[in-house]
Amino acid sequence: MADSFSLVTAPWIKVESSPRLSLQDFFSAGEPPVLGGTPAERFLAFRLLLAITQAAAAPQDSSDLEELTADELKAKVLEYLADHVTCFDLYDPEHPFLQYPQVVSEDKFIPTGDLCFGVCTGNATLLFDGNKTKPLEAADEVYLLLQVLILGLSGKKPDAKIVLAPGLSKKASSPASPSLGRGWLHSMPIGENIFETLRLNLISEEELGEDLFGYLSNGLGVAPWEKKPESEIGPEAEAYAASLFGRLIPLSRFCHIVNGQMHMTSGIAYPTIEHGASDPSVSVRLVDKGKKFSAVYADTSRRPWRQVNALFGFADSQEGCRILKLRAADDGFCGVWCFGIKISEQAGEQYFSGADGYVEEFYRLDENLEESGFNNRYLHSLKEVDQISKTLYGCVSKYYDEMKAADIGKKMAISAQQSFWSACDPYGSAFVKACSDGTVSQFVSSFAKFAEEAYENVCPKARGRQLMAYIKCRPVLWKWMNFEK
Repeated sequence: MADSFSLVTAPWIKVESSPRLSLQDFFSAGEPPVLGGTPAERFLAFRLLLAITQAAAAPQDSSDLEELTADELKAKVLEYLADHVTCFDLYDPEHPFLQYPQVVSEDKFIPTGDLCFGVCTGNATLLFDGNKTKPLEAADEVYLLLQVLILGLSGKKPDAKIVLAPGLSKKASSPASPSLGRGWLHSMPIGENIFETLRLNLISEEELGEDLFGYLSNGLGVAPWEKKPESEIGPEAEAYAASLFGRLIPLSRFCHIVNGQMHMTSGIAYPTIEHGASDPSVSVRLVDKGKKFSAVYADTSRRPWRQVNALFGFADSQEGCRILKLRAADDGFCGVWCFGIKISEQAGEQYFSGADGYVEEFYRLDENLEESGFNNRYLHSLKEVDQISKTLYGCVSKYYDEMKAADIGKKMAISAQQSFWSACDPYGSAFVKACSDGTVSQFVSSFAKFAEEAYENVCPKARGRQLMAYIKCRPVLWKWMNFEK
């Protein structure tokens, strides 16, 4: 392990078409960098960059935010980093970045490489060399630390025997990070470049005092690299959990990296989402007849382009993504970046199964969505596409009824629907953009053709009886084929 690794001066941020950058290099760049790496790495780097920007350039009110230019933002962050450079040393013996040096496990430490998403550990079958555990460089341990804090999986990996608060008793299994939850989908407003995107995701002191953020009773709070809560419980821990910094950089794990090994225990307990407490980038929704809140899930089989109405919360002022509600009418608003992880869970242990993985999409949208008629156009068009899918399902089921094979009809109908949505998904971003500018009808027509193809793929017509059933049950899609006309 290196004796020192400063995030301010040492390169660690993955960017496209360029070597890694330090924080100093990133905010000094003349040409705005583009975050690189995996979807999770982009999200993790962005969350830290946003937290630092929030600490350095927090606007007082909406007018301050509107007047903040990219050059001013960069200058404020660089000045802040210069003043707090000692706070960003990953391996500082007394104050390691976002870590607790007193957290040292005698028997439950884990090689940092074992904690990376996509690495096979335990009794998992190793298929490819890329799934092997590998020692991590210091730059990658930054990402690993952020992953454990921001996207930490629930389970028994944290050492429950390590306790910083006297008298506290911990459960064997730790909950997931509040940012991950049960696989929440995050949605961030995006601008023309990364610096404009950071500006759009800042929240002013005035906005933090509004009812929208009533659960953040401690407002902005204190940046955790400046001062962390001393223990898992108590006034400091409660104040941090009720602050914006507590959401941007959760401390639901207390960690310490020592010689390539991650030592960790469960940290601060966060309020559950049932009462509406969530990250500003998570879309909340009312469930159980409006009695409690949940969130929009990341789903590899239902991509975000089919849930845009839930992201913005058009139907209910209490629903939707808080940061999107604040910034959708901003002059710099260009679209939405969605990210999430579909995750499986069993007996309190979260893990990746074959159907799980990252969900990431970018949507370009016109500003002033309400004035453009986006909502009505989107809801109407998506309803038509859903109807195409239902028509396809019904026709495939009828085909197999005709063939006296009803026992496999449901399975084949589901397969046809999956094939249909898989064909539509690559056009999802363009579909959303077209709802914004009024050219969406052409996509509905194209999607109807995908349904025809999906029907043909699962309903054979090589023999006479098959052909008769095929013709009899074939979906009538002319209404949607001519939708643009």
